[in-house]
Amino acid sequence: MQFFPSINHEMFMAVLLGRSTVYCWNTFQSDPRSADMGVGQGSALLPVISGLFIALVMKLFYIKAALLNTMLLSFVDDGTILAQSKQLDDNNVGLRKAYKIIYLLFVAFALVLEHNKTELFHFSCRGDTYNPLLDLGYAPHTGVTPLKPKTYWRYFGFYFDCGLTFHEHVNYLKTTAPPTKTLWDQTPKLPRGQPTSQKRCIRIRGGNHRGSTVQAMRMLGNSTRGLSPKQRCLLYRLCVVPIATYGYCLWYFDGAHNKAAMNQLKRMQQKAALWIMGAFHTSPTGRLEALAGLIPMHLMLKKLAMRAVYHVTTLSDTHPLRSMMGEGLLKQAEPHARSATLMTPAMRGKVKSTIMEVDEHIHTLTESFEPFAPKARPGDQLLDCYADHLHFDERDPTQDRRPYLDELIAKARADPLTVLAAADGSVPQSNQYQAASAAIIYKGHCELERTRYVSGRVTAPDAELNAILCTVRLAVKQANCQHIMVFTDSMGSAHRAVDPSMHSGQAFSLSVCRALQEWFEADDLCHITFVYVPSALRWDIHGEAHK
Repeated sequence: MQFFPSINHEMFMAVLLGRSTVYCWNTFQSDPRSADMGVGQGSALLPVISGLFIALVMKLFYIKAALLNTMLLSFVDDGTILAQSKQLDDNNVGLRKAYKIIYLLFVAFALVLEHNKTELFHFSCRGDTYNPLLDLGYAPHTGVTPLKPKTYWRYFGFYFDCGLTFHEHVNYLKTTAPPTKTLWDQTPKLPRGQPTSQKRCIRIRGGNHRGSTVQAMRMLGNSTRGLSPKQRCLLYRLCVVPIATYGYCLWYFDGAHNKAAMNQLKRMQQKAALWIMGAFHTSPTGRLEALAGLIPMHLMLKKLAMRAVYHVTTLSDTHPLRSMMGEGLLKQAEPHARSATLMTPAMRGKVKSTIMEVDEHIHTLTESFEPFAPKARPGDQLLDCYADHLHFDERDPTQDRRPYLDELIAKARADPLTVLAAADGSVPQSNQYQAASAAIIYKGHCELERTRYVSGRVTAPDAELNAILCTVRLAVKQANCQHIMVFTDSMGSAHRAVDPSMHSGQAFSLSVCRALQEWFEADDLCHITFVYVPSALRWDIHGEAHK
């Protein structure tokens, strides 16, 4: 700890020293025993303390292995040594030397390196089957029992193959289930020839793969009983699709050879669509997907890929992923040795990967984000500082809304310090037109402001959020105003308007928070209320804004 003077040593000592544990077995309970060594399983200090040690090991490794052309990655206590050269045998030489350096550093830091858990994997773009063994130099992987390379390498849930085709990865996620197993049978065995309808048993398919899940879902219903098609579709989209598409960025990008992987996922979704609709096996897949409400798999992956591209803009300026990006996205991160920033134009034209796809498509994003906006810090948010100034009149399904709203607006109009505001956004059904937002400001029965403007090609919640922003900006400027009552048909957008965290339309929310904070600071009696108005009512001033 002497290497980190800024760390609160007393805090670490209080947590690690003077600890004890008790062992229980049925009714037996042992005496307290000292547990001063190590950190408890699941403790929040585990990644912190391991990071303090591993950081020094990695720093010294790069100094000692500067000439080996190797790289060290570490995830808590799981380390990976990478070596790159034109020959696999040369890689083995570098890996053995790098492993020795790591082992000696671990010994110097009183850490344990478990040789029997070491794995070897070779990546090669050649089509041959050459897969050399590695004499690690330490038992048990030395001499006549060298370390044997694995055919497939599992790392953080991803399955890598030698050619980086990721066929095994996709196949694992959608593979067919093992044979059916009987879990429970209440009746005794019946004689041969007895009708099977008299047998009472529960059968499910084993396995944890997504194809197994699709097969097992058939137990939950068919065309005549069980779950409704809507429930089946929801179950498939929530329980199967997210896991089946896990790691899609590894193999789905422009220029990738992913036809085989796509076909596997399409067959999986075809089975799901047949189960959802209860249709014949010869039914056209495209029509089944349309009736079941499923996005075709290639369009689903395209949508997810674009989301991943846009998600890069939400990263901090020093995020490690930025070190791999091009110059425009590098920000304050140090460029990696293999980053797109250091590539020549000719090399950039040849390389195909998700990183290169980000550089090509990031310009299509027109929205800006602030990952660490001052207004979004915990404790500094508007809801943290002015919770008693913000009120939400939520929807009550058991309430007749029109009489309640009539009474509410009558009282508000009688108050000379209350400003009434109506906000509404509209998205046309035709793609030829853009969304529009409208805002109307009243004080009593006198109209003060009325505005309508184009919001662009946005979703309905974003159009509503934009309308609320305009409404708040106009309302806080009114003189002699201590209470703003905003009538809206989207309470979700009202909540997002005062939430400065990362989400679609964050810039609108930050503007709302800044305007309201300045208004609250000017007078402690100022407060705002968001009132839900059903759009179908076409009620009073909100009906005017809706028009």
